[in-house]
Amino acid sequence: MLGLKGLKGTALRASPKYKYYEEFKINSRAPMALDDMETRQLYLRYAIEYDDLLFQRIKESDKIEIMVSPSPAEMEARIHIWVKAKRPNWYVEKMLGLENNAQFKGASKEYQLFLKLQKEQK
Repeated sequence: MLGLKGLKGTALRASPKYKYYEEFKINSRAPMALDDMETRQLYLRYAIEYDDLLFQRIKESDKIEIMVSPSPAEMEARIHIWVKAKRPNWYVEKMLGLENNAQFKGASKEYQLFLKLQKEQK
């Protein structure tokens, strides 16, 4: 998601997004410690800004590769962000890798949660 895949050593540390990687790196004993309110707020601020930028880029170009593999806590946070930001269904489908596949949309727990929260918000 940060575009750091494949980078190592100096190239990895030189990336402007490396600070986010370091800040939110998953510790195997306590994944992202999202129970800590300060950490959660910091993550949400970053995730909302990142999602806003990504949403604008995807609206302008369909040639953006999406990597779908966040932790369960990160995915839940993303879903809540999408609902709160009133993201269109096509965007959420793209972010979840479900576009043009009705069978997977019905089976996706994440997409079903998005639809449920979206309906509750109306």
